[in-house]
Amino acid sequence: MAFENILGQDRPKETLHKALLRNRIPNSYLFYGPESTGKKFTAIEVCKALNCETLGPVDSCNKCLACQKIKKGVYPDLFMLKPKKKLPTSREAIIYRDDIRELLKTINFLPYEGSKKVVIIDNAEHMNPQAANAFMKTLE
Repeated sequence: MAFENILGQDRPKETLHKALLRNRIPNSYLFYGPESTGKKFTAIEVCKALNCETLGPVDSCNKCLACQKIKKGVYPDLFMLKPKKKLPTSREAIIYRDDIRELLKTINFLPYEGSKKVVIIDNAEHMNPQAANAFMKTLE
């Protein structure tokens, strides 16, 4: 079965695998749940499956150059957005509207190396209202 590196989560894995087999990938997925349940890891595995040079777009080989770059976090078509502190003394890390706008500028172009661009927004619940609004407009 595809996504064998993802432990548990059999139903989500099956849903993702069917979408890949049918080549019916929606423009976005939302992975949610308790902390440390593999949400970001699963998103990275989906990115590997979509861009794998050997088995893609159904599964990943974890050996080709694309899979290795994705694993190392240096793949040019994978964008990771994380909350950040505005000031070193700030208590909470936030994703700001400007972060979303910069991201949107970079993803408007065709993929540089692979077949699909993938954006992973880690801890999306930390978007401020302006960032969430700007991001939602792109999904509509």
